[in-house]
Parts: sequence; structure tokens; C-alpha cells
Amino acid sequence: RREQEGIYYTKELHQGRVKLYFLDCRYFRDPKKGRKYTLLGESQWQWLEDEFSRSKAQVNIIVSPIGVLLNRLFVTEDWAEFPEEKDRLLELVAKYDLSGTFFLSGDKHFGATIKRKWDRRGKRVRYYELQSSGLTHTPSKKLHRLIKLFYGKKNVVVEHNFATFDIDFSKKNPQMRWIVQSLQSSRKVQRLFTLGSDGLWRNEAT
Repeated sequence: RREQEGIYYTKELHQGRVKLYFLDCRYFRDPKKGRKYTLLGESQWQWLEDEFSRSKAQVNIIVSPIGVLLNRLFVTEDWAEFPEEKDRLLELVAKYDLSGTFFLSGDKHFGATIKRKWDRRGKRVRYYELQSSGLTHTPSKKLHRLIKLFYGKKNVVVEHNFATFDIDFSKKNPQMRWIVQSLQSSRKVQRLFTLGSDGLWRNEAT
């Protein structure tokens, strides 16, 4: 990464069954926001499409420093500020029909697991985003109620928190578990996903 513009890169785990795409949302970003402005820059877009086209992973995790699926909240930074870039990202995911596409983000100062539906090959598909934020900062207490109303009380941790995800390939049907854990109480948000025989990951009740 020292020899390129931007610090985007990929990392594979579990002998290539899991692939993470670490995006750089700073280096190429236009100073202005809106439909005609860029967030990733063309060279990073070309790299990302090439990585998508070569992926054989069962789990593809797109790691973004700012929220991808989450609606913009107050003064937070989000892909929603660059709507054409957001559409391009989700259309690229749909183009290569990547297995087990999930999003991992931060920056908003509260933890969350969020579900959003998006068109994919003529169908409305559920996408999930795990937000881990943060160990040192939280939103002011006057915003806690609004955040819970906006994203759903069961989906957020507004205290200092950290997040983990664990993937178990030892089972006949592999499972992935997300946990957002409060540092100040027993509060946690969990999501469990199971890989079906049809190759699709489904959210299970936890």
C-alpha cells in the first residue's frame, strides 16, 4: 500500500472462504458532496471491480470507514452524501452476484446492526451492516432516544462499545455471528447468519 495512491486493499481468511475489501473513503474523495462527485475515485473503482470479479469466497465483507447502508444521521458522514457512488457500489455487488455480501463500518459513535433491502437482479435482497463505534466516544445523551427511534432500539448500542464477528465453518451449514457489546453494561446486540444448501446466507433468530 505504500507504493500506491490510497490505502485500499483486500485480505482473505479461512483459505479464501472469507474475503474482506478495505475501502479508502478519504484519499480520492471530492471536497464537495452530491451526485456528480466521487468518493472512491476511478482507480479504486477499477480495483474493486477486479477484486469482485475474481472472488470465490463464501463470505464477502466490504469494510468502509463510514456508513454504507445506514441512513444519514445529523452531521455524520455517509455514502448517502454521494448517492451515485452508493448506487454504483450496490450495482457492482449485484453484477457479480457475490455470495454472502455484508458491510462493516464505523464513525457514528454508536454500535448497530442494520438491515436494508435493495434491488438485485430483479429481486429485493436484504443486506446487513455491522457498525462498530466506538471505544472512546458516544453521542450526547439527548440523542440516545432519537437514535433508538431512528434505527430501532433492538438494533443499537449507544454506550461505549466494541463489535466482533465469528465465522464457524466446522458445521454442515456454516454460521456467522455478529455481536455489538457495551463496555458499560450487559447490553449487546446479536445477529446470527446460516449458510443454506442453496448458497444463500440467512439471518436466524437469536
